[in-house]
Amino acid sequence: MGVRYGQAEKESMGRNMAVKRVNAFVLKVDPVRENSQLVNIFSFEYGRLKTLLKAGRQSAARRARSIEQLSEYEILIYFRETSELHLISQFSIIKDFHRIREMRYGLFHSIAIIEHILKLMPLNEPSEKIYNLLKKSLIAIEGGCDARVVYLLFRLYLLKHLGLLPQTEVCTSCSRKLSQDAYYVPYKGGLVCAECFNGEENGSIFMKSSMALVKLLRSLSSLSLNGGFEARIGDELLRDANRLLDFHISYHLDVQLKSTEFLRF
Repeated sequence: MGVRYGQAEKESMGRNMAVKRVNAFVLKVDPVRENSQLVNIFSFEYGRLKTLLKAGRQSAARRARSIEQLSEYEILIYFRETSELHLISQFSIIKDFHRIREMRYGLFHSIAIIEHILKLMPLNEPSEKIYNLLKKSLIAIEGGCDARVVYLLFRLYLLKHLGLLPQTEVCTSCSRKLSQDAYYVPYKGGLVCAECFNGEENGSIFMKSSMALVKLLRSLSSLSLNGGFEARIGDELLRDANRLLDFHISYHLDVQLKSTEFLRF
């Protein structure tokens, strides 16, 4: 599939743009004027990119509408040298994850995973590790793994990649190994033992964390993806683990994730 440009436009592209073929997931599609679309993608080769899919003719407009969120494509892109917005010339589907679209529960968590890439990964910074993490996570959900577990594991691996994984091994105040219930204090970046907490965090946001939750976060952070996706986790622990990560992401990255509002654990 592709978009037809005029000869003058093609010549201008050739002078000012490099043409690259990439593999990419579509993160978000927004309509813009004249039936064109602003397409946020996460590519294997170049990381997160902003692209424009133009539709100058009616037939092209119909084809443009077929590019969809969650799908993986091979895309031919004209890279603009002086802009963060690049142009899509052609695209073909690699994998559309159509079964996820039929799984209401799995679809919500998949969209939430996509939003993390959109909001947390910087522009123009490729990561083979995160690209593969995204693909394996969607394959696991489509294959029947518990979407809630896949979502939690994805978040932990992404935060680890960004160097922002919450500290769960030792107290962030006294550095002693945690061996009992503790408190998650966002501005300290991790857990504080009961002895150090002592009510001194009054007025700040905090969350009491059971030792079971602490052990869960430790174990998931060290598991392989395949082993983690198959994990069986109780509803209460899943809820508490994701609530803790919501606090952590909101405080340290100043990001509000809309998708978390419609997830239920």
